[in-house]
Amino acid sequence: MPFKRHRGGARALEFNGLKTTQSGAQEARARRSSDVRRLARGRGAEINFNTSARRRRGVRILQVGDLHGSVRAAEKAGEKARNTDSQVVIVVGDITNFGTLGEAEKLLRLIKERSGTPVLFVAGNCDPPELLTHAPADDKIINVHSKSFNLGGYDFMGVGGSRETPHRGTWIEMSETEFSQIVSSLSQLASQKWILLTHNPPSGVEAARSSSGLDLGSPSIRAWIERAKPLVVCCGHVHEARSISFVSGVPVVNAGPARDGNCALIELTENKALPRLERL
Repeated sequence: MPFKRHRGGARALEFNGLKTTQSGAQEARARRSSDVRRLARGRGAEINFNTSARRRRGVRILQVGDLHGSVRAAEKAGEKARNTDSQVVIVVGDITNFGTLGEAEKLLRLIKERSGTPVLFVAGNCDPPELLTHAPADDKIINVHSKSFNLGGYDFMGVGGSRETPHRGTWIEMSETEFSQIVSSLSQLASQKWILLTHNPPSGVEAARSSSGLDLGSPSIRAWIERAKPLVVCCGHVHEARSISFVSGVPVVNAGPARDGNCALIELTENKALPRLERL
């Protein structure tokens, strides 16, 4: 949500001790009216941790979102990830505040450089429409919208954008029908151990509740969580709804806006996620 309204082949990579192979490019799946709203089909990708990470027998994630163009938030997110020995940073949208694609890439790159880790992200409703399915040139920054990315044996899947907002006219807004289509395509990729990154929270949880009491969550995303049981759901969008709540026993983490110094740390251990709210 905005806080201010403005108009092919396999590649071998290494991220500060993490080895990865990523193949394929994103593929346009749908386009709606004059907006650039494409749903990228999933492509195989994998990261295997180095020996020290395996010894810890888990994956530590730093979750941030709703930077809304804050360079300071990006810097602090990268530093927090490095200082907490996180192995990946996930960014759940609204990287910019109605900014440019170049601005979004700059902020994501800053997080990556400060953290020394890969960065997985989805776009939010205040990001430029082309970011929804954009594949950054930097292979350490991965857009997981409507696709799956395997990291340390866990599949990360993403849903960018938001439902139509009370503000009307933000840049990446979708209908429930569109969310349902994305969920349907991703359902075919779900594994036993997977994590959902979504800018828009599921419906019926504290993470989706606005200060005026409106439920801004998506029923389609909630139904998918109930059916497919991810280990954890990482979301943002509703700034005032910083919380950890549950859908059918699955933790739903709204870390709050990073622009205001908020984040979350999530420990993945085998088939369990242990999230906690933190400050940058």
